[in-house]
Amino acid sequence: MTSEMDNIQLTWEIDHGSPGIDSDPYNPLCRAVNSPFNDGRPHQSLSLCFFGDFDSRTNDVTTLRWIGAIVLSAGERIIFFPGLNFQPQWVRLAQTQPPHRHHNINIDHISLEKDMQRWHFTSVNSTNHLGTGRTIDLGQRRFLWFGLSVASPDVLKEVKRETVVRARVPASDAKRRMECFLASREGAVFNIIHLTSDAKDRFKEGFLHFAFIAGPHCFPDYKGPQFAIPFDSPFLRERLPSPLTNVPLRLHRLSLGTQVDIEVVAMWLPGALTERVTLTSPWVI
Repeated sequence: MTSEMDNIQLTWEIDHGSPGIDSDPYNPLCRAVNSPFNDGRPHQSLSLCFFGDFDSRTNDVTTLRWIGAIVLSAGERIIFFPGLNFQPQWVRLAQTQPPHRHHNINIDHISLEKDMQRWHFTSVNSTNHLGTGRTIDLGQRRFLWFGLSVASPDVLKEVKRETVVRARVPASDAKRRMECFLASREGAVFNIIHLTSDAKDRFKEGFLHFAFIAGPHCFPDYKGPQFAIPFDSPFLRERLPSPLTNVPLRLHRLSLGTQVDIEVVAMWLPGALTERVTLTSPWVI
């Protein structure tokens, strides 16, 4: 005997998106709602964040790209679904010098524990975990989660004007699952994160860097100096100068309901990466 199933389709629209429809099940929104829709486990809250380059001549966003979706789970973990234009198949853990440790893992999301002390990678369908990363205590209950560096903006997935999410759910539970999703995004403000207008003009060559800082709702802004910048990373073509100068910052605040905030600090760093994406964080072996 089989239970009856219903189809749920969610269409989310954004004016700044590129023409077209994104129905890719790997886009960050699809992955973020997989738990409440397909598994029936609701999130407490959901936030979406994007990167937008501004055209100084028109003062408008050019191509809008995903940074990712962030949720506060029912178990009070903070979960980040990165918005890359490819699906990572491996992680290479590296300190300044070899040997590097290679791990095959089909990454779906990054989870920060409730106490904000540890984090780990999780694979698609939660079949595999890789951890543990460690946060840095910045004081005033703020924690530096990680730094995300991307070789160029086009490593981030382009945002389409419409994003479509589809799921098959038990008919008897379809209404509850949809209501739980709607409750998780109630009052949410979706952020377009961008650089200062002259950031890219300061260096001949550069790359994007985002620092993620977690803490309780309305925690004081953090203005430095620790932003998980990859100073000694082996994935840089040339080592970054230390200290860095002439690097402007933009601070953006994402709220996950009234419990947790994530501050995303955006900057354009000089030089070039040898990989498309790197994460910088202390790592517990």
